[in-house]
Amino acid sequence: MSKYKNPATLPEPGTEPLVYCGPSLPGARLVTMSVFKGGLPPRVTALIEGKPEIGRMIVPASRVHETRSRASIQGTEENRLYQAILTTRGETANGV
Repeated sequence: MSKYKNPATLPEPGTEPLVYCGPSLPGARLVTMSVFKGGLPPRVTALIEGKPEIGRMIVPASRVHETRSRASIQGTEENRLYQAILTTRGETANGV
């Protein structure tokens, strides 16, 4: 598992842009592949407080390819997180 799974272990703001690799949330509250520089905005932090899986799908830009690839493989932690976010949206899917 990646050391970036827990939002508390995200890189320090400004060291590397962070990218959200989960599914888009309704109402454009958070869109897949959103990029954050210098930390997460309060609206995203509030989303994470309500659904921690969202924060675990925010990764350093250098890990986007790996995270997105693993999200499409059933049984991986990334796939479980992605599916949990989809369930929150009222959807279910077998793959990404």
